[in-house]
Amino acid sequence: VKVGVLDCDVSAGVGFIIGSSKEVQCTFKGNGGRTEQYVGRIGKLGVDIGATGPASMAWIVFAPGKVNRGALEGSYT
Repeated sequence: VKVGVLDCDVSAGVGFIIGSSKEVQCTFKGNGGRTEQYVGRIGKLGVDIGATGPASMAWIVFAPGKVNRGALEGSYT
């Protein structure tokens, strides 16, 4: 069941020879109008040289039913 959308703004950054890390600020908009704020980091390991501008990403969130507040917290790979 689609329970909402996670919409994230990704900060600009500079890649280093070994990898990079960018901050993200996300808003989860659940069905029924509920919103939650999340913050995190996206890391990349490997050759990553150069600069990138700000970006945005969004995911549709599916779950077997209703999700509780804070249910999207954690580490993802």
